[in-house]
Order: sequence, then C-alpha cells, then structure tokens
Amino acid sequence: MSFSIRLILIVAVAFAGSFLTYKISQRGMQKYFSHKYQRMHEIYADSKYYDILYIGSSRMHHSINPRVVDSITGYKSYNAGTEGAVIGENKITLEGYLVHHKAPKLIFLSLDPWSFDLTNLLFNPIQYFDVIDNPVVYDAFKNLKDFHAIALKYLPFTKVIYFNDQFKSSIIQGYKNLNEFAAIKDATSGFIPMSYSCMDTCSSLQVNNQKVEQQGTALLQAFIDICKAKNIQLIFLYPPEYKFRWQKTFTNFDNFQGEVYKKSQDNNIDYFRDDSLSICNNRCFFADYNHLNADGANQYSTIIGNRIIKSGILKK
Repeated sequence: MSFSIRLILIVAVAFAGSFLTYKISQRGMQKYFSHKYQRMHEIYADSKYYDILYIGSSRMHHSINPRVVDSITGYKSYNAGTEGAVIGENKITLEGYLVHHKAPKLIFLSLDPWSFDLTNLLFNPIQYFDVIDNPVVYDAFKNLKDFHAIALKYLPFTKVIYFNDQFKSSIIQGYKNLNEFAAIKDATSGFIPMSYSCMDTCSSLQVNNQKVEQQGTALLQAFIDICKAKNIQLIFLYPPEYKFRWQKTFTNFDNFQGEVYKKSQDNNIDYFRDDSLSICNNRCFFADYNHLNADGANQYSTIIGNRIIKSGILKK
C-alpha cells in the first residue's frame, strides 16, 4: 500500500471517528438540554406564526407562560427569553427569528440592569451550534474571536472542541435520561418554570458593576428600528423582583433606567416597570430575588394577558 493511500485512509478514519464522536455527543446533549434545543429550533429554524413574542433574558424566559396569556387573549405567543442575554443577543434573537417567521404583531422586550453591558455578545454560544445555518447566528459567530464560524458550519464535528467538562458531563447525564430542568414536564411554548418552591430570603446578594455602554443603547435603538420597519408593536418590560432588593445591588441602576425611559419616550413605546406589583412582596412567588417561580409566573402571565385585553394593545 502506497504512502498516499495510507495517508488518505488515516485521514478518512480520523474524520469518521470525529464525526461519530460528535453525533454521540450531540445526541446526549440534545437529551439533557432538550428544552434549549427545542427552543433554538423553534426560534431560528422553524416558521410557525406567533402573534406575540417575548424577548429578553432568563427573567423573561421564566416569567411569562404563553399558555396562560394565550388562554386570556386568544392569541398565540412564544417565549424566546434567553439566559444571560443582553441587548446584542436580544437583537440576534429578533433578527434570527425573522429569517423564517412572519413578523409578530407584538413584542414584549424585557430589559435588565446588565442589558447595555456588551462584555459578552452571546452568553452561552454552544446552545446555538445546531442552528448555525441561520445566517444571523452564523454572522454572530463570525464576530466571536474564540470560535471558528466556517468550521462550525461546514465541519460540524469540530464542535466537540468547545465542550468543556461541564458539557461533557451533561452528555453522560443525557444518556441517563436526566434533564437540566426538573420542571421539563411543564415546559410550554418556550417557557419553563424556574422552580416550584419559595425563595430563600436569607441568601446574600453581591454588588454588580455592569456598564451602560453607548453601543448598547444604540443596539436598543436598532432593535426599535427593526420593529418599526416590520410594523411590530413594541413594549418594554422590567419584570418583577422581590421587594426591590436585586436592583439595589446595581451601581448603575438609575443610569440604566434613565436610558430605558429616554428610549421609550423618544420612540413612543410603553414601558411597564413591574417591580411594584403586589406579587413582588410575596417570597412564595419567587425562585430567587430576580426570578419568579412557577406560581409567580402564572400570576404575572395573568397580569400580562389582562393588560393586553384591557388596554386594547392588540385588536383582532
């Protein structure tokens, strides 16, 4: 056997082994992170129509249950909130969604004190691996210095290079039929409860020094401009938190709120600060200081649904 043939065989075996490793890893991760994989496909690859879209961070993801809102309004909605997302990732969610979906009638965008800090474009890039064919996602990876977008798209087995020990452990857990969320049975339309128990009010909070960057506020304006161009009604939300305690940990909170109010006034956008609702005084509606639990999410979703109906935000 000639050297060239042996070399070709070695390369072919290496590629085949790498591809098999990737497929085994992918299946395990899809089982463990089933909620994330289903959501990523729905947002970035599917084309089902929704009247209402919820975009934001985990505070959105775990706060609004579309099933509850839809039962009140008669509309169809989807929760596209993403853990750790700042305004740059929110904009990717919107643009990536619009690649295959018809524009919704209404978007609720939740904003947090870290929304304008652009330290991380994508909080958890690995969850986007399976939807890198979406051109918006692909362009985002081209702007991430630690990832090789071309290899990820055209040589999918290279994705395993980026799996750290936590993800490797998740693969094993997936094959054991375990899931990252204990509440997976109650997942619906992108939403999943964060917990079912009352929060521990003795837990400590750390001071946060997130920045309010000019580029971040510019990205919010770009988000607004997309909605205007697509004739999408936009509403800003500041979701509930427990007794104002979380916001007090942010040194930039007043600056953050000032920027949100300015954008809402300049663009004639309703902004609902929901940190003063009565549910914010009951620890048994919260999983922690800034995330609602299952009961809290149902209460808040009822408020959102009734707000849509009573205010006439949307008319059939």
